[in-house]
Amino acid sequence: MDIPKESKKEDSQVAGKLKLFSKSEQEILSIELEMVEEWSIGRGEDKITREFVLGELDLVEENFKINSGETKEYDFILKYELVKSKNDKMKDKGGVSGALGKAGSFLDAEKSVFYVIADVDVKGTALDPGDKQRIKLV
Repeated sequence: MDIPKESKKEDSQVAGKLKLFSKSEQEILSIELEMVEEWSIGRGEDKITREFVLGELDLVEENFKINSGETKEYDFILKYELVKSKNDKMKDKGGVSGALGKAGSFLDAEKSVFYVIADVDVKGTALDPGDKQRIKLV
């Protein structure tokens, strides 16, 4: 999967290209893309991590076969909507509230990491192929 290393938060979408390659003939049942935020707060044993799906896209609408040695490419635009923590909402207000939000985020050790995940459902396989790539939102 080819996606940019970073994207602007306000764009609310990521454009990319997914490439499929097969060493043998396979039937593809579905291709799903997700924009995921891995959010954590706290440190050490007190650390809590949650995962939020910010956007989803079904890349193909019908099953299809891919032949041995064949490559298929799909351009995509994955739209997403950010989830904001209380600290993020305060930061957006600016001024004193913004400063408090920044301080709260720092003290809580709040951190978000974003990924685009591709999952390909292949008929007759126990472990489906996929890809997970990190993207920085600026």
